[in-house]
Amino acid sequence: MERILITGASGFIGSHLVEKALELGMETFAGVRKTSNRKYLTHPAIKIVELDFNRPDSIRKLLKEYAFDYVIHNAGTTHAPVLNTYLQVNCGNLQTLVEILQEEQIPVQKLVYMSSLAAFGPNEYHNHQQITEQSQPHPVTFYGKSKLQAEEYLKSQTIPYVIIRPSAVYGPRDVEFNTVYKSIEAGIEIYVTRKKQKLSFIYVEDLTDAIFKSLNGPDRSCYFVSDGKTYTLQEFYRTIKTILNKKTIPIYFPVQLVRLAALFNELTGKILHHYPFFNRDKVKELSASGWDCDIKSLTDQTGFTPNYNLQQGLQKTLTDYRSINKKNHKKPVNQ
Repeated sequence: MERILITGASGFIGSHLVEKALELGMETFAGVRKTSNRKYLTHPAIKIVELDFNRPDSIRKLLKEYAFDYVIHNAGTTHAPVLNTYLQVNCGNLQTLVEILQEEQIPVQKLVYMSSLAAFGPNEYHNHQQITEQSQPHPVTFYGKSKLQAEEYLKSQTIPYVIIRPSAVYGPRDVEFNTVYKSIEAGIEIYVTRKKQKLSFIYVEDLTDAIFKSLNGPDRSCYFVSDGKTYTLQEFYRTIKTILNKKTIPIYFPVQLVRLAALFNELTGKILHHYPFFNRDKVKELSASGWDCDIKSLTDQTGFTPNYNLQQGLQKTLTDYRSINKKNHKKPVNQ
């Protein structure tokens, strides 16, 4: 039985990766932090291991003891107040992992690094064309810069690896999607730009399928991942409205106003010692002309074929969200 370690296993994507590994009959180790919520990791076959990258010796002990066939490094941070924090987590932790694997000569068959389309930046820095493997990276956010630096580090090493760069990932358990869901339910669709952005999406189950197919693909490969189609934000909203049978009012916010709101959010976060998800980096993503990528290398080299288009994926996602929100709104009966 092949043995796999998945870091960041308690989150949205990580928990789906764990389920896919179990489905494929792998001995599955879910790497989590001590404080991680483990509500999606209840299957009895899951072996939960606590990871603390501030204690490299504990990571070393784990890797030596189990000599994993595969490691999917999915752990990381998506929002932080300064670039150094992103680099420490998204690049530094990868470096720790790789150095231990190489120093201990652990014969891992493949290390998968979860990067992001953000490492290459939006389409306006690629002549408004689809982003491909031949495109030159131009990250515009701290998050994207940290992911690119991690990629460059990994490419300088001799370990067998695959770099995965997902486009916008959606599906059940995605906390960020709940904001969109509630907005449409309230009859509002929000835009930060009047441009018709070109966007790529990937349903989470298709993403996990692509990742596990990449384990059998060529070493030292990099893949963009999407469902292979291009959409606009208007189409995204329209699909949700159709599924929910909702009518909405489009609201367009000036970019400068949104930036000011994000700055206020960051300043408030400093006072509360909590860096907000909605920040100035997020505004750069929301106001970009597009995030559209080509997946030809992925399909040619791994045989990956998406099972869900946007309509199908959102149908499953919204069914799950409706169920969760219905449960959350049930009031306890007074005895």
